[in-house]
Amino acid sequence: TKLSQTHIDQISALHIQAENGKIGYYVIYSTLASLLQSDYGYTSSNPTVLWLRGETEANAGRGSLSELIRVYSNTQAQLRYGENISNSLIQ
Repeated sequence: TKLSQTHIDQISALHIQAENGKIGYYVIYSTLASLLQSDYGYTSSNPTVLWLRGETEANAGRGSLSELIRVYSNTQAQLRYGENISNSLIQ
């Protein structure tokens, strides 16, 4: 699927906001999933939409998948580098 230029511009603007710390990156995932469903005919059970919805939750710090990723990443950092990493860095 090729996004319209309007939607590319919308996602690009969100990316700039995320880089500037005004929004979380999870907003981009959520917006893209919603656009795919509302404007491109994707269903809620489409694998791409499911992945985007999962990433939304994980990057927003919500749910068990988010906790699993953060604990795993921190454990790897401890084992490899002897350091803890912050949740914001895991973002």
